[in-house]
Amino acid sequence: MKKKVNNKGSLVAWIVGGLLVAGLVIAAFLMLNQKAEAKTLDTVEVAQCKWTDWKDTTECIGECGEKTGVKGQERECVAEVCDYECPVVHWEYDFGRIHRSFDVGYLKSQDPNKCHRPSVNQLKDDYGMWITEALYFTKNYPELMRAEPTNCHDEVMDTEARRTECRMEEVVACGTIRWCFPCDGGDHKYCAEAIPNNEDPEDGFAWEEGMDKYCEIPQEEPEPKPEPKPEPKKEEKKNTFHEDNRCHDTTPPAITWINVEDGSANNEWLPRSTWTAEGGDTIEVCFSETLGDPRWCFTMENDGHETLGLMENTGILGMVQYYANWRTVNGCKDGPWTEVDWFN
Repeated sequence: MKKKVNNKGSLVAWIVGGLLVAGLVIAAFLMLNQKAEAKTLDTVEVAQCKWTDWKDTTECIGECGEKTGVKGQERECVAEVCDYECPVVHWEYDFGRIHRSFDVGYLKSQDPNKCHRPSVNQLKDDYGMWITEALYFTKNYPELMRAEPTNCHDEVMDTEARRTECRMEEVVACGTIRWCFPCDGGDHKYCAEAIPNNEDPEDGFAWEEGMDKYCEIPQEEPEPKPEPKPEPKKEEKKNTFHEDNRCHDTTPPAITWINVEDGSANNEWLPRSTWTAEGGDTIEVCFSETLGDPRWCFTMENDGHETLGLMENTGILGMVQYYANWRTVNGCKDGPWTEVDWFN
């Protein structure tokens, strides 16, 4: 009777055996052909802080009449402080036509100056290593590496203050105070005198603000009551009349009509003009070389006569061109201007 062979179990055994053999081959190959480089920098230890020189914080202050005094000083203890970064290990190798490369970063430990190696599972999950690669890495690279310092800077770790004796270039000048001594005769018991402020006499007492030269506080005299003012006499109201200077004239209208005739027909140099204006007793005429700049003005009765003779007296015969402005005047009221452009 023939025995049945379990081909399925044999196949599984061959696969497992093949994988083990392949793993051993890869591990041996890695040991012979791997190229790995680890950047391991020595940790910069934080040195103990160093004290700076004493610096003055106050001026030298001495007593009156002395040349020595006391001043305040301060110093700082400064140390270099750094942040730390974990190193990154670069590892690469070739397996036949397969090229494998990894940049494995070490992880921070409880000790700020050291970093620890990732675990096998972290190498597989975070960097995609095969199990044989992860085992090889953990076997050939140290568990701990030194952290790399960065961003180093000085920090003040401690301060000290003191008061020390100092010497001044000159003796401290003494001021003066007022002191009340018993008076030598007279009607007053005490008299104020000036003494150096570093003296402390046995007799008398210190002068106080408000005292007079006899160390007495003057009594304030009450202010006299003001005498009542007599009531002013009531004046009788009287009627007062003022002259009425207001202008009651009516404002005249504008000139209704102006006629300008050439004077050459009568062998005259100036034109003649006549006009019609209502509501005014006089006419005001102003001549100018430019608009809005009157220079020669005169008035005449509002009778509508020509203005030739009056214009000759204004001195405008030499003008090539001039402008005339006319308006009617009624007492104290002026009418609007009417402008006429004349050519000489």
